[in-house]
Amino acid sequence: MVVVQASKLSLSPSSSSSSASSSSSSAAPTSLLFEPTSQSLALTHPDSSLSLFPSLTSLLSLSSLPPPQTLIQPPSSSSIFLLLQQNPNSTPIVLFIVSGPHRGGSQILLRFYALQRGSTAKFTRPKVVCKQKGLTFEPNSGVSVDNHHGFSVKLSGSVNLFSMYSISSSKVWVYGVRTAGDERASEDGLVVKLMKYAVIESCRPVWSICVAFGLAVFGEENGVRVFDLRLLGKGHSKKVKNMTSNSKNGFRGPRLPNGVISESTTGHSENACDCHLEGKIDKHCGSRAETVWVSDGHYSVHVINGCDIDAANGEKDGNDIEEKLRQISVGQAIFTSEKIQALVPLSSHGTLILGQGSIYVYTIS
Repeated sequence: MVVVQASKLSLSPSSSSSSASSSSSSAAPTSLLFEPTSQSLALTHPDSSLSLFPSLTSLLSLSSLPPPQTLIQPPSSSSIFLLLQQNPNSTPIVLFIVSGPHRGGSQILLRFYALQRGSTAKFTRPKVVCKQKGLTFEPNSGVSVDNHHGFSVKLSGSVNLFSMYSISSSKVWVYGVRTAGDERASEDGLVVKLMKYAVIESCRPVWSICVAFGLAVFGEENGVRVFDLRLLGKGHSKKVKNMTSNSKNGFRGPRLPNGVISESTTGHSENACDCHLEGKIDKHCGSRAETVWVSDGHYSVHVINGCDIDAANGEKDGNDIEEKLRQISVGQAIFTSEKIQALVPLSSHGTLILGQGSIYVYTIS
């Protein structure tokens, strides 16, 4: 028997802002970010302000979301959670980074918040050390980047690394973040060091960016590019140009520099890698099972299960040819009472849903 459990956390108007006079930030949040290591939660409001909560687990016992311990004032254009990992055995430090226009949009402002664990977890402002050209630390503000903000900036982060993309500049900046010295012995609290790793110029718009596992994956028009961040760690600038494919290889359409071919289902990829979704293994389904949570953007969520199965494709020279087939099925469907604004999968058994007036946590067992 399948059991579905749900927890509801109401988003009361008073929980969205510490100021009763701010009507736009007291409206229902438009999006959310979740950091699974610390269970931290970030809500974005219609006026681009953000509310930070250190622990979602402690909030689920309440009937409504309390006022945030940290309220980030607008304007903001993008935000991410970032983990600082000094070594594999150390407890990671959770950072929250927000980008926004600065000095009339002539610069980009990066604001940093660090989660302090203890009897009462809370987010505080760390001191940021940046000694490279184009980066300036501004006390009580953040770090200003000497580049135009434009009408949109996108952040994407992983462990110790994050990228920032400006659509107007057609550039992607890759930054590394480290702790400076012994943060426990510092009288000023946590001190982090911001370093510029690389600048990538792109001739085409970048629709999506993912930084993970030491790779930067750019989803662009007519293709996907994958960069090894270790090779870009020397801080060199790389300008990307379109290249015409070689007709002798049978490829059609423009080629992207890393070997990924657009408008073609076959081809050679030099730096590309296979990415897999995280999910549990179903012994009854053969082999790498995967679980995907999908929302229709209205009132339903579907749990899609995929797995590889073996199938005999025929005989050749007396030997069977085995072929891997993909079996996809919808395992469960969840219907919500509020229109779904955002969905964050927590695992193969659970997901976090932002409605129009509540946050829901669904688990399937």
